[in-house]
Amino acid sequence: MPCNRHQCHQNHRPATVASVITEPQLLAELRRWGIAYLMAANGIHDLWAPLVPVALVGALATSSDPRIRDALVALLLLYPELAEVAPQALAQSNNQTAAQIHTLTLAALYEQRIWYPLLTMAFGKPPNLQEAPCAAFWRDRRLPPRGLRLAWQARRRCGRTSRRAMCPTSNCSLNKD
Repeated sequence: MPCNRHQCHQNHRPATVASVITEPQLLAELRRWGIAYLMAANGIHDLWAPLVPVALVGALATSSDPRIRDALVALLLLYPELAEVAPQALAQSNNQTAAQIHTLTLAALYEQRIWYPLLTMAFGKPPNLQEAPCAAFWRDRRLPPRGLRLAWQARRRCGRTSRRAMCPTSNCSLNKD
């Protein structure tokens, strides 16, 4: 809910997931968190009370604008502690929103793995998005553990013999060229 510019924000309670959260409000909230690459047509005004993290995660996942929705990936990379509220946001979400939260959280984990060296240089420290709060997301999607694919890629570089050692069954897909 917007407030008068001259009123103190202390009188406002943070918005919850049940609140109606507008796209300009989401853009303003992203700016509060340091994500300023998104622009609004009419400018962004910091007139809203801050959102609680659970509400922010849920609102970003339900945004109809893919640029805003996908900003959750950047937010999770910058603030890995937000991954801890993802299960709470899931519990308060419908199936479609839950699927978006799953997808965007897994995307952040993959992005961290792919861009680890560059993120370390950009942040001045290694990125720290932990897999533990999101472990159930891998199982729910029936995805292999991330380490398995990396182990297979390392063994693939060593040649066919290593792949056979990893999966001795002759009809295993790892043994196909």
